[in-house]
Amino acid sequence: MASKKLQIYVDNELWVFDVSDTEFQAATSGDEKVVKFLVARERERRSMAVINELQVDEPGESADASQANEARKEFFVWPDQAVLLFLETYRDKESDFSSGLKRNNKIWMEIADEMKKAKYNVTAAQCQNKMSGLKRTYKNISDSNKKSGNHSSSWAFYSVMDSIFGEKAWVAPASIASSNGPPSPGSSSSTLSEKLAADEPKPKKRRVESILESFITEIKEDKQKEREDREQRRAERRAEKEDRCKQIRQEKLEMHKDRMQLQQSLIELLAKMAERKEP
Repeated sequence: MASKKLQIYVDNELWVFDVSDTEFQAATSGDEKVVKFLVARERERRSMAVINELQVDEPGESADASQANEARKEFFVWPDQAVLLFLETYRDKESDFSSGLKRNNKIWMEIADEMKKAKYNVTAAQCQNKMSGLKRTYKNISDSNKKSGNHSSSWAFYSVMDSIFGEKAWVAPASIASSNGPPSPGSSSSTLSEKLAADEPKPKKRRVESILESFITEIKEDKQKEREDREQRRAERRAEKEDRCKQIRQEKLEMHKDRMQLQQSLIELLAKMAERKEP
């Protein structure tokens, strides 16, 4: 059976698949199950290839099991859900990078810790390298879109990356020059860019982008619920502490009253005894 070449952006690189006619037609028609199956199959093949390569002894050298294990530990295949969670975690931490109050390696460690909470065992270095790759892919696609006039991409993470980095200086398009000569001091080339952008039809969202946005929304809602639950637990602990303090103060007050009554009783008893002894 003749095979066809299918190109799909996976993570931050273009993968080429050898597929059958049926798989090719299903994938190009937007069948997400087929696309996910092909990507998962290729990822498994690549993972096994890397592991097998690590296990092969090189000529003249003995196999070093500890080095192989360390290499496997450094290798991590990023599923789409992990990338989306990673991007949303980065979005939450983005202000920390620009504030200068924390060192960058500390922030990457915090991002890695958040990923580990979701059972994605990645290191700070792996997170930093992943973001560098995502930025390169996003920049290449953005530059290509500016040249061709396109507004969409088959890359699954383009819309998410665009929402985070679309307004950054290293991504923003250059100013559009006027054909009537240089702009006057009171005018701005950015105004012309905005008008041209407003006149262009907005691209329709593809189904996969809608699914990704729904997934991102779920992540945000889960994080919001987690924050609300955490605040509720803190409020409950504060209330319990306040109740306990009130109870302790009340107990001390009761003990003080009892002591005062006892002292008063002793004083009255001594006074009566003194009166009896007088002639």
